[in-house]
Amino acid sequence: MRPEKTLILVKPDGIAKNLVGEIIRRVQENGLMIMGSITTHAPAEFVEQLYAEGTGRWYFEEVVAWVSSASVTILLVEGIGAVQKVKFGIVGKYPDGIRGEYSEGPIRNVAHAPDSIEAAAREILLVRSFFGEKGNWPKNWSI
Repeated sequence: MRPEKTLILVKPDGIAKNLVGEIIRRVQENGLMIMGSITTHAPAEFVEQLYAEGTGRWYFEEVVAWVSSASVTILLVEGIGAVQKVKFGIVGKYPDGIRGEYSEGPIRNVAHAPDSIEAAAREILLVRSFFGEKGNWPKNWSI
């Protein structure tokens, strides 16, 4: 099996609750590697693209406002079965995973992760500019 690539976006509430280290620990515990990380502000335009499949849904405007309201941490993750391990094990879909332990609701749910290899590839391309600005995109890391 080939290693998969995915990401975790730790939302403002996840940062406020000091969960970045705990998320990294769980990633490593699952045999995955953190290939890069950055803490940055995510402008509303970026968040709209990240959650594009939710355009027009009840949560869209609120999640865009929340995620773009303060800094987020983006973790680039790689390993065998990374997409499923991250989305459904580590981050979880409420009430499972770290979301189940620390979420305040469907919007303030501490972290985001793509749910398919295709979504992960699309989202990794979206976040690349944040890493490029700082010159710390992982060497030889592409989709």
